[in-house]
Amino acid sequence: MTDSLGRDSREPKAVMTLRTILAVVGLLLVVTSAPADEPVGNPDDTKADALGIIPESVSAAVAVRNASELTRRGDKFIEQTGMKVPLRASDAFRWLTDFLGIRKGLDDDGAFALMVMSPDFKLTSLVLAVPVKDFDAMAGNLKIPRDQLMPGQVIDRNGMGGVNPMPYVRYVSVRGYHLLLGGDKKKVQEAASAPALNASLPSDLERTLSEDDILLYARQFGSDNLNQAV
Repeated sequence: MTDSLGRDSREPKAVMTLRTILAVVGLLLVVTSAPADEPVGNPDDTKADALGIIPESVSAAVAVRNASELTRRGDKFIEQTGMKVPLRASDAFRWLTDFLGIRKGLDDDGAFALMVMSPDFKLTSLVLAVPVKDFDAMAGNLKIPRDQLMPGQVIDRNGMGGVNPMPYVRYVSVRGYHLLLGGDKKKVQEAASAPALNASLPSDLERTLSEDDILLYARQFGSDNLNQAV
């Protein structure tokens, strides 16, 4: 099937999923720019520290400190403003986790991060970090023996039983309370084992950024000042 310019109008599922993720991020950025009726999340909750799950070697990342609170705030913002959107942040969040098959065992109150682990952007360079409260249930989602789902160990889900996963979430690992999913084994290994970003930031900046609802981070290559975060 082609469009009026003769191009193939069928998009790979990977591209469609990435666009959905970016659309949700854009909506949440609008939400966080609006005045809040109440604080989102608990800044003292170490499991919700987005800086602790992003490796300092990352090229770029977007992280949400507390997905449950932020999607609830997004729904409330839509109700108050009457904004017309194709789907609510909470619906998009549930769709994404169901689409990836990681709903059971997920910690909705933890931090999520989508990380680009290479300066030459490719879908396989993306690593998604999701918080887990029940690793037994999560291992069941992924059809992986629980004793193999261990920190620092990268697992190839192909051949684990059932239908092979989508290529960009083929490899999984664990970092703290988080599950890492990506399409490149080396990138997932790097995300699992490299020092965390919070260890390389000045304490005052780290404290400020750790309280943000959404963190956007990009590395400047070819400069002594390598990091920019907002």
